[in-house]
Amino acid sequence: MRAVLGIATGIAAAMLTIAAGGASAHHSYTGFDLNKDVTVKGTVKAFAWEDPHSTIELLVVGPDGKTVEWMVEGAGPRRLTSRGWTVDAVKVGDHAEIVLNPSRDGARVGRMVAVYVDGKRVGREGRE
Repeated sequence: MRAVLGIATGIAAAMLTIAAGGASAHHSYTGFDLNKDVTVKGTVKAFAWEDPHSTIELLVVGPDGKTVEWMVEGAGPRRLTSRGWTVDAVKVGDHAEIVLNPSRDGARVGRMVAVYVDGKRVGREGRE
């Protein structure tokens, strides 16, 4: 009985450690270069208004004429709403210009700093 209780306690402790590590990593911006801003312009492929992070998928035509996809992460709906955003602020097909902090590993992923749709600023996000 003691052995079973010890195993169960060990499994529970391991699960808590894993869950805590995941939560801490999830809220970290260490994967982004917060000292660097990059601006990407393109067409919105998707806008996900969801917790824990809203995302914008942007199709960007590069200098070589090839289209690449960027994934831009912002705050969740509650925080975005408090910063002047609405669920329909960004729509599929919109032309958007997004200022972001790029991924440190060179992936086409970024942390949202500012978003402009058809030349107009959408709410506030990022360092403001």
